[in-house]
Parts: sequence; structure tokens; C-alpha cells
Amino acid sequence: MESQNEGDDILLSALRQIECKSIGDDITTIGQLTPEMIVEAVAKSLFLISEGEIKINSTLPPNVASRHRICTTMA
Repeated sequence: MESQNEGDDILLSALRQIECKSIGDDITTIGQLTPEMIVEAVAKSLFLISEGEIKINSTLPPNVASRHRICTTMA
């Protein structure tokens, strides 16, 4: 269990460093991430990895069809 907490700490710290604003200090495990937080993290990570070529809205849209499209784009 110790390594899982350490892994969570490392990943959450990295996400905060790339300015995932929705992931506050009150989030201490990956299991606490909401779908909205995950979308922001993936969008910002893809932007960083692609050196700015992949630009995806980092907020989860309210309707189901738009959510499906953004998740398909991320995949």
C-alpha cells in the first residue's frame, strides 16, 4: 500500500506542476479524481507532450454527445 500512496503523490504532484487547477491540495489519491479533473489532466498532458500541437478543451462539456466527442478525440 505504501508504494500506491507514493505513486499517487508523484502523479498528483506532476499534474499540479502542469497547472491542473482543479486538482487542489485536498486531493490526496488518484481515486479522488472526478471525470472533470481527469479530462483536464489528459488535455493538458496531451498539449505538453505534443509541444502545443494537440489542443483540446480542458473542461468537460455538459451534454453527453459533446462528452463522447471530447473523449474520443483524447483517445
